[in-house]
Amino acid sequence: MGATESSERPFSEQRQQITLRLVPERTAVIVVDMINEFLEDGGLMVMASGRALYQPIQQLVDAAHLAGVTVIWLRDEHESHNPELRKRILHCLPGSWGTQLVAALRPGPSDLILTKSSYNGFFRTPLHERLQERSITILIVVGVVTKICVRSTVHDAFFLGYDV
Repeated sequence: MGATESSERPFSEQRQQITLRLVPERTAVIVVDMINEFLEDGGLMVMASGRALYQPIQQLVDAAHLAGVTVIWLRDEHESHNPELRKRILHCLPGSWGTQLVAALRPGPSDLILTKSSYNGFFRTPLHERLQERSITILIVVGVVTKICVRSTVHDAFFLGYDV
């Protein structure tokens, strides 16, 4: 392809084609914010439509367990002085019912459950270190509020070199 042909293609098409192979021991499923505060009646910021994710996420988690894939659950949790709370109502206080995973989902005994204090699952958390300890390079990220916490986590995963 000549320089002229290449420069006429849209920016978004200027990429390499790769084939990603899921290798269980190098793959992790990350489940973001499937917690009471955001999904269950009585939560302070309920998105009831997110309950439709319960079954597909549990199916993915069960398949990951069978395949020997690492599963990590991220839970939003905020101290009262967290800067996010200047923009959002007081929510997900440490130790509260709201920060707990919804009862409809069942983590496995070897799953990791990590708290995060911002939208991003990598910011000021041990997530990157836990993934590196396990030589994880491929991430499957699911959860509630794709445009905020899931997206923020996926962005940093990409910038840290993970295949997402």
